[in-house]
Amino acid sequence: MEHRTKEVAHFREKINRPGKAYADPLAEATDLCGVRIISRRISDVDRVIELLRREFAIDEGNSSYRSEELGVDQFGYTSVHIVFQLDDNRAVLTEWKDFAAIKAEVQVRTVLQHAWALISHSFDYKVSTDVPRQLRRRLFRLSAIFELADSELDQIAENVENLIQSYKTDVSKGKAAIELNVDSLRAYIETAPEARYWIQFLRENTGQRVESWGDLSRDIRIAERCGITTLDEIKKVMINAKGWGEQFFKIFYDKLFQEKNITPDKVMTVLNGVVTWLLIASNKDKFSQQVLESKFGIHGLGSWYIVEAARKAKETSK
Repeated sequence: MEHRTKEVAHFREKINRPGKAYADPLAEATDLCGVRIISRRISDVDRVIELLRREFAIDEGNSSYRSEELGVDQFGYTSVHIVFQLDDNRAVLTEWKDFAAIKAEVQVRTVLQHAWALISHSFDYKVSTDVPRQLRRRLFRLSAIFELADSELDQIAENVENLIQSYKTDVSKGKAAIELNVDSLRAYIETAPEARYWIQFLRENTGQRVESWGDLSRDIRIAERCGITTLDEIKKVMINAKGWGEQFFKIFYDKLFQEKNITPDKVMTVLNGVVTWLLIASNKDKFSQQVLESKFGIHGLGSWYIVEAARKAKETSK
């Protein structure tokens, strides 16, 4: 979000322009202050518009929307401009009543619309006739590419959301012959009973917090080093660890608390941490301190003690 308040000098210049006649400039000006909201997706722009319409009184006559097509002589990729003021419910409140008659402007645009605005602003072209003829076709093509990219990114994001939901549905039904990637692994950890088992085990038996997400991409690379490419193989690791994995986690975190001289409530493991540690512990022969540090960025206790903790846990569980 960006914001600005019109400077007094600019306001004075605006209301004194030839052909302008204001009876009450403060009430009639629509851009005394402005906010720009920059979203990642086109669909988020529509959600912001709905929110503004719900919370404020919109001046539709002075507002313009992306859905309105550019005129044949207009140039560029436009964003949404909404002029609003406080609705009746807010305008009567003590803290707001002094601003009841004042209007403000909100600009809502995507990241790519914002990028295009910054680029085109430097040219100061508003309609096609402003553009030198030899550049006109190239700039129109460029603005069309920005618009197409916005549409494609929105569609891709929707496809990713649908794919994640399909992963969750398959995992909940016991299907695990699924390609291992960041999205499928996250869906597995959120849905699979064996993942919930290990997360709950850590919470109940180590006293630490288990929440948030860590580097899922690193987990994929760790799995690749173990020769694992599907969720089914991840599932087998999580299930086969039962019986020694419990002791492994206790040994590992007891050492961690001792080494750092801290209490468990000061420690947090990310949700995907159970997969990270069990993958390494289950395939300890494929990892060394140097490999964990140089290839996967795992330093400290995790780089030198995790393999030892796995060895001790497997020996005591025999």
